[in-house]
Amino acid sequence: MVTSIQTFLGQKPAPAAFAVEIQPQYCQGPDGNVLAHPGFTFEGSVRFLLSAPMTLRALRLVFRASERVNYDAMGWGKIEKGDGRIFSLRATLVTEDTDLPAGTHVYPFTVEMPLVNYPPTFQHHLVASQIVLIAHMEYCHNRKEDDAPPQVCDSDPYPIHFLPILVTNSASIIPKQPECRVSSSNSDDDPVYNDPRHCVENEHGRLVLPKTRFNVQNTEFIPVQLCILTTTTTSSSSPSPSHRVRLQLKRVLTVIHGSNRRTVSDIMSTRYLDTKSNTNNTPPSSYTRLALPRNCVPSVTYSDRFQIVYQITVSVRTKHGFILTWKKLFEIPITLGTLPEGTTAPADLVKYNDPCIAIEPTGRWKPRFLRGSHQDEGLPAYDCVRPPEYTQRRQ
Repeated sequence: MVTSIQTFLGQKPAPAAFAVEIQPQYCQGPDGNVLAHPGFTFEGSVRFLLSAPMTLRALRLVFRASERVNYDAMGWGKIEKGDGRIFSLRATLVTEDTDLPAGTHVYPFTVEMPLVNYPPTFQHHLVASQIVLIAHMEYCHNRKEDDAPPQVCDSDPYPIHFLPILVTNSASIIPKQPECRVSSSNSDDDPVYNDPRHCVENEHGRLVLPKTRFNVQNTEFIPVQLCILTTTTTSSSSPSPSHRVRLQLKRVLTVIHGSNRRTVSDIMSTRYLDTKSNTNNTPPSSYTRLALPRNCVPSVTYSDRFQIVYQITVSVRTKHGFILTWKKLFEIPITLGTLPEGTTAPADLVKYNDPCIAIEPTGRWKPRFLRGSHQDEGLPAYDCVRPPEYTQRRQ
C-alpha cells in the first residue's frame, strides 16, 4: 500500500491506487499473476489516481530479481561479496516535469525476458527466490516548489512467477543403488525395483514406476504399482499376512551459503496402502496414485543458493515387541521438469550464472523494457471533410 501523507503537516494527499498492473492475458500464474519463462514478453501499465492536480517530476519502473538466504535462521554470517541480487533494471516512464490534472493516469510498458534460466520462484523460511516489479514516483503539488525536494512514494511489489525451461525427458537414468537390484518388467521402459534386503523378515517388496521424469505443469498424480512377496510357504487355508505401507513424495532442499550447506526435507504428499503378502510368481499388485501438489517447484540443480531434488519413499510398518515403527523399503529419485515430454530446450538457452552473461557487452542476456503496445504508430485518423493522407515509406 502507498503510505499516505499526513495532512496535518500541511501537505496534500499522496496519489491513490498507485500500482503496477499486468494485462489479464499474461496472468496465468498460481496467484493470478504473471507466469513468465525465458523468452517471454508481457505488457502492463503503471496506474494511479489523483484527487488534486500535481506536477509529476519522475516516474520509474524497477525490475528486480534476487536469491535471499535467511542467515539468522541458520546461524551463518553474511557474505560481504554477493547480496543475492541477480539483476536490477530501471526504466524511466516520465523524464521531465509534467502537470497532471485530477483523475486516473496510466503509463504502459512492455518487458521482454531473455533466453536465460533464472531460478524458479520459490519461498521457504530458509531461502527465497523472487522477481518483482516496483513503480517509483517523485512529485510535487505546486511548481513553485521546484527548489524543495520532491515527495516520493513507491508501489507495492508486483511478483512475477518465473518458471525455467527444464527438459523432462532427460537422458540420465536413475543410478543403481548399492543395495537394490533393478530387474526387468513387462515393459522395457518401466523401471522395477526389487530389493529383498530392505523389508521385513522373509518378505521383500517390488515397486514399479512407469517413468521417473514428470512435467510439473500437467502432472497431477504419479502412478505407482507395489506388491509384497514372501519367501515362506503357507497353507492355502491360512490367511496371508497384511501390511500397512506408506508412500511419500519428499522434497529435499539444500541451502548453499559459501562453504556452508544445510539440507532439509519436506513431505509434499502421502498415501497409505493396506496390502497382503503373496507367494505367486506373478502376484497381484496394489495400484495407487501419489498426488503431485499444484504449483510444485521443479527440480533445481543450477542455482547458486539452493538445490531441490525429489524422492519417492516407500515404507512398511513393522512391530518390534510393543513398538510400531516404519521401515524404509525404497527411496527412488525422480525429476520434475517444465517442458512436455519429448520437447527439447532452445539451443541458445543459458543459465543465469553462466560466465558469458557477465562479459556480454550488448546486454543480450538481460531483460529489456520496450515501449507500450498502444504507443505504436497507427494509421492517421479520418477527418470529417477529407480522408487522411498516406505517405509511402522509402525502402
